[in-house]
Amino acid sequence: IIVNQNMSKVIESYQRDVDLNNPIAMYKLALCYLKGKIVKKDISKAIELYQRAADLDEPRAMKRMAYYYVKGEGVEQDILKAKDLFSKLGMDEIVDKLCKHPQFEDESKAIESFKNMYEEVKKEFESFI
Repeated sequence: IIVNQNMSKVIESYQRDVDLNNPIAMYKLALCYLKGKIVKKDISKAIELYQRAADLDEPRAMKRMAYYYVKGEGVEQDILKAKDLFSKLGMDEIVDKLCKHPQFEDESKAIESFKNMYEEVKKEFESFI
């Protein structure tokens, strides 16, 4: 019971900080919703919080949202948004791959290429977030 009460206080604290536009709190609360830890799992809420944090330049949230935009997971696939986020993060190698891809020539090839690219950087995503 004490653990649950303490965890509840943690969530309340995160939420207060989210209400004050604290991007780190947004990221941490999003992670709770994503994993279903302490709060009920809610992917939509997690993505909403990640997006708000990314809009405030929180790097882990930016990377997470870039991943979601590449995969089209929880959001509509949007390679240009992913490219912009990677660019802001200084991830030039990934930006180069996104820029060189014939996205507008053959959408199915673009999607397959980005899925392959995701597999290449998956470990980096997981170590960063």
